[in-house]
This record gives sequence, C-alpha cells and structure tokens, in this order.
Amino acid sequence: GINKAGQIADPDNVVVWQSSDIGILSSATKTDAEVNEDIQQLFAIKGVNGSANISANAGGITGSTEVRVFICENPWPASMIENGKAWNDTNLTYSNTTKDIRTNFSMFYCKDNGQSILPNLDMKVEVGIDDVGDGPNDLRSVQGLLKELFFIPEGLDDAIGIRVLQNAKNQSVQEWYNNQEFTKGSPKKISIHGFDALQDGRTIYVSAINDTKAIVPSIYNNIYLISINDNANEDSINIYNQLVENWRFLVNIEDTDEQNKLRRDLKRIEDANTVKQVLDAKYPAVKLESGSFKKGFSASTWPSWQAGLSADLGIQMPKDPVQSDPDKNVINCADNLQPTCWNGTDFSCIGNFADGRKSTFYRYEYTTENQAIFRMNLEYSNENWGNIIQGDGWSLPDGNSCYNIQYTKQY
Repeated sequence: GINKAGQIADPDNVVVWQSSDIGILSSATKTDAEVNEDIQQLFAIKGVNGSANISANAGGITGSTEVRVFICENPWPASMIENGKAWNDTNLTYSNTTKDIRTNFSMFYCKDNGQSILPNLDMKVEVGIDDVGDGPNDLRSVQGLLKELFFIPEGLDDAIGIRVLQNAKNQSVQEWYNNQEFTKGSPKKISIHGFDALQDGRTIYVSAINDTKAIVPSIYNNIYLISINDNANEDSINIYNQLVENWRFLVNIEDTDEQNKLRRDLKRIEDANTVKQVLDAKYPAVKLESGSFKKGFSASTWPSWQAGLSADLGIQMPKDPVQSDPDKNVINCADNLQPTCWNGTDFSCIGNFADGRKSTFYRYEYTTENQAIFRMNLEYSNENWGNIIQGDGWSLPDGNSCYNIQYTKQY
C-alpha cells in the first residue's frame, strides 16, 4: 500500500504496535483467528479513564491515532450514552451550539462521584461573532473575541467561562500572554490535546488551530481560554478539571494525521514569526561568511544552524517539528547525501508535500542584495490559511519544491 505522504509500505515488514500509556491500553494476546497476522493488533482496556496514542510502524512507515477510555454511568452531556458524542461547538448535526463562528472544540465530564452525583452543567450564555451586547460584556469591547460561553453547575453559585479569541499575529501562547494588558501571575507551561498552553491560576490559555472547512481561507490561529470563578465549590472544581482533561480541538476533522499536520504547521508558523522578529531587530544582517558549508546559507540540519547562525542572531534557532524524529529524512535528497543534502558544491533539495516527497526543514539565506531570507515548508496548502502572514516581507512561493512560505528582510 501507499500512504498519504507517498511512502510505499513493504508487505514483508513486521508491523510494530505501541501504546503511549500501558496503564490505559496495553497490547493483548492475539490468535490468528482473531487478527490477520501482524497487520492488526488487540489492545486491552485497563479500566482506567484516560487517553493513549496507538501507533503502528512498518519499516519506518508510521501512523497513529488517539484512543480515549471513558467508563461512566452518568456522562455529561447525557446524549453521550446514545451517540458517544462529547459536548461540541461545531457545524455538525449533533452540535450543542447555534451561533457562528463555530470554533470546533469539544469537552465532556463524568458526573459519577463515589456515592453522589456531580451537578449537571447548563450553558447559560452563548455569544457569537455577530452579537452585540448579548452577554455579560459587550462583544465589541473585547478585542478579537470570536465566541464566549458561560456554564453554570446546577444548584451552585459558580460559573465556568470559555472564550475564543483571534491570534492574528501568530504569536506563541507565551508571547500572546505577555502582550496582554490584564494583570498577570506566574503561568506554567502545559499541553492540551497536543497544543501549547499556559495555566495561570484558575485560567488556562491554549494556542490552537481551527479549520472551519468553509470557503478558503478556512484555517485560523486562535487562543482558547477556560476559567472558573474564585473560591468555587469542590464539585464545580471537579467538573472544571474534567473539562480541561477532556478538552479537544479540531473535532470536525476525524483524520488524526490531518490534525497532526495542522499541529506541526502551527509550530512552524509560530517559529517563523519568532525568526521574523529577530531579523527585524538585527542590523546589519547576518552574512554567514564562514562556518557553514555554503557561504551565506544554512539549513536547520547543518551544524552551522546552531553553531553559527544561532550565535550570530543571539537566539536558539528553531528546528522543524519533524526534525525531532531521528528516523526521518527531513530534506528530500539522495540517500548518500543525508542528512545535510550537501553535495560538496551546493545544497540539494527536491520534491514537495504534494507529490509525497516532502522536505521538513528551515533555511536561512543572505543574498548579495543585502537581504536575509527565512524559508520553510507548510504541510497544509498555504492558501488555506486565513491569518498566515501579517505585514510586509512575507510571500507564498508557488511551485517551489522545498519551501512554500518565506520572509524577506531588506536591510
């Protein structure tokens, strides 16, 4: 078979299956009657709620998916008993919201609480993009607000609020947080559904992608916020913690490979924004006259990326997310030229995502025109992004085999 990246799977390769958390799912003993040799695998549920990633590797051809274990007699929403669907803000037929923009997240919790039952959660307020003053605050008074939701646990005086805000400048969640005018605490870095997040007391901020699947452009970079009031009841805190644990994004996309592409592209865009800020503040341009295979040029797989370029720019230069996997060739070139793709006289790179010969690396080039150029490759077509570039210097090269977005700084 052949996968979406154009990689051909050798049928003679043994498929190696793994669970990221054997405390939730572990490989079970199988018989030939139950599964087809090595291409299928049984996993045993340990009776503990949580999630784990199941991955398969066949000679370097890999795939993975998230599996959630949810053992509960009294779920919220109650409809989960019938359809298994979490509470969600989508355009799907089973959506729990009615107002645009649909931000495509979901959440749920279990009301089972020992000998008692946790309260039901009622959505009291839904503010959409077209509303004015329909809620505790005028929507227009909150810059970049796309959606606001308020939930009340039945019988309690507490509230759980969710906001979705634009991240038009493509900042990391830390940069976005630092640039806000509200009083700040001492946030800690966490991860929610594979996205970078910050927890500051009773509030959590997540930098996540929303693909509306509407008319192109459809992909946007947002900040998702969830918070609970101070001095909340113990039951309300229990509900809040479960909602956070079961918070999922991109829920209108079932293919986990497509979700992961968007996660990686978000990291690439954040990295590009970081490098842009450094290049804008750096004068004169870094020329890389020595210390690199090629004068004025470096790729993120080259020693000069960290040893030379990072030192000259004064930051730890980022690397493409795929580069963290030592089993992957991140630049498509001849095997004998890996991993640098330097042929002795020039840099070699061919292929792109569209034809399956993808290259996933960053590159820096100083030109004779006194320009510094940063280039990279997005896995999703750049035309799908709604806020991919902000300001001068950005361009979206069409048809290039090794990069499809670049930032040019003219000195």
